[in-house]
Amino acid sequence: MAAKTIKDECDTDLAVAVPILEALLAALDTLTTQDITLVKSMKNPPAGVKLVMGAICILKGIKPDRIPDPSGSGKKVEDFWGLAKKLLGDMKFLQSLHEYIKDNIPVNYMSVMHNKYTTNPD
Repeated sequence: MAAKTIKDECDTDLAVAVPILEALLAALDTLTTQDITLVKSMKNPPAGVKLVMGAICILKGIKPDRIPDPSGSGKKVEDFWGLAKKLLGDMKFLQSLHEYIKDNIPVNYMSVMHNKYTTNPD
């Protein structure tokens, strides 16, 4: 009985996740090296670009830099943009996204993605 409940929950989650994954893969197929060059050249990219590149860094196991909070709170905040620009400079960046092994993502990466990214409306 418990196994069936777990299976049903997993099937429900997959029914939501698979279309999202398929949409993401389709969007990935539209990216060009010119797009990557444009993003890499941004000094202060839009929040959506930072959000996506932060997620990519997490999935690639890259830890964020700790920088002073731009809002002036005096605290340190996590920042991926400098690291993301290095990733974007890799000539095989797009290829690495296409070849990413999405069926074996470490649990701790999934946890961060769930807590910080999937709950973000952007």
